[in-house]
Amino acid sequence: MDAERFPGEGNPITSAVSSMAHIVHTSEAHGIDAGVMRAAEGMARRAVGLGHGADGFLRVAEVLGRR
Repeated sequence: MDAERFPGEGNPITSAVSSMAHIVHTSEAHGIDAGVMRAAEGMARRAVGLGHGADGFLRVAEVLGRR
């Protein structure tokens, strides 16, 4: 993070968002609270919305730190 490099080759945030959405859907379909995963998915979607979808998941931490 200090070098502001967020490589996402092979595992971009967009892939993580897809997986997280699947986990949320499946959890809720089985009556399992998915609130924490839904919050994490929301932050990842925010990073994607800011144009960082091809970056690695560490970019989400950088987005969280923005003011």
